[in-house]
Amino acid sequence: MNVPTSLQALIYQSFGECEIEEMSPSLCDKCKTNKYYERFTEILEMPKYLIVHLHRFKEIMTTNHRYMRVKDSSKVIIDNKINFTNCKKRLHNALSSNDTEYELYGVVHHSGSIDSGHYIW
Repeated sequence: MNVPTSLQALIYQSFGECEIEEMSPSLCDKCKTNKYYERFTEILEMPKYLIVHLHRFKEIMTTNHRYMRVKDSSKVIIDNKINFTNCKKRLHNALSSNDTEYELYGVVHHSGSIDSGHYIW
């Protein structure tokens, strides 16, 4: 059963750190030692208007050990406001302005499969 999540939770999750999983660490160009890397998202400046595009796909391994993308159909709860104050670690100087909250204007929803469908305003 798919558990609904909120858009706010997905935003917080996207600003978390993600270790790049590899079979072995990679050689660092600066210090010439083997290291594991982390991937993260940063915002240098808060935009006047925020457009959020959710990539709602999961990669699953098939029985023949290949990856296949499938649509994530779990529900997303969308509040009227989105707040970035809990993402302070990744906002740098963007928090110098107090504009870290956005009010929802509209939603476009995709109805259909991963390969086809319709966008509904």
